[in-house]
Amino acid sequence: MDELDDLIERLRERAGDPERRVDLRPDGVVTDDPDRDAATHVVELARSESDRQRARDAGGGRRAADLVDRSAELAFLLGAPAEPGLPRPANRDQLDEVQAILGVSLPKVLRRSLGEVADGGFGPGEGLLCAREIIRVTGRCRREAASGGWPASWLPVAELGDGMLACAILSDPAAPVVVVDRGALDDASLSAAPSLAAWLGEWASAPAIALPTH
Repeated sequence: MDELDDLIERLRERAGDPERRVDLRPDGVVTDDPDRDAATHVVELARSESDRQRARDAGGGRRAADLVDRSAELAFLLGAPAEPGLPRPANRDQLDEVQAILGVSLPKVLRRSLGEVADGGFGPGEGLLCAREIIRVTGRCRREAASGGWPASWLPVAELGDGMLACAILSDPAAPVVVVDRGALDDASLSAAPSLAAWLGEWASAPAIALPTH
């Protein structure tokens, strides 16, 4: 087993523990989409909760499964996962789509983490972003960075709480990780790890800690 195989196994082990799969648990409805107001989020979340209850009442079958899937997707988008489990791993097409849309090559460790452990929802801070969220958050950073633009080689990989983002620098083969403030994208970044693999490896080996909400 090589070092990357070992890292994936350690990530899978920690991610499999619901009490340890992230360092921060988001609390409340996420309303950072400028095209959607808080009222819309609340209504959709209420509908997702209603769908889950209907699925429980239905007692199984295809209709019940469809309702659970819709509920889980809505609640995930609102920042309050409907189910305690991890999302399914991303497939090759989803990961290739990230690369095609953003014009980047994903680090091997990130592709394997999202494709073999889960499509986000585990790791430092609030956990790795899923493939879809990587596209959304990167696009937003590129639009909002005022002076000089967002570096094309910077790829957001996780939300760390308090508006902080962990980003992998793809221009370096090791993909070092830096931390930036989403509210001040043009300010200096803070180095977090010499490589994405080291950053994830440190998290995988860390002892259990209390999980605050924010």
